[in-house]
Amino acid sequence: MSKLGNNLSGLYEKMGEYDEVLPLLERSLKIFEKKLGPTHPYFKTTEQNIQALKEKMKEK
Repeated sequence: MSKLGNNLSGLYEKMGEYDEVLPLLERSLKIFEKKLGPTHPYFKTTEQNIQALKEKMKEK
């Protein structure tokens, strides 16, 4: 689910649907943390994506 969530979040982001993206990324982050740990690259990338999205949402 977490990779699918990341893929869907990318699609929503391209469409400008930021409110749909954040919950998907947050869910993926929790799954990656539980399954892979907080030092895994997928976790780190998703964490960075959430931060970048929040910045975009502030600009909106």
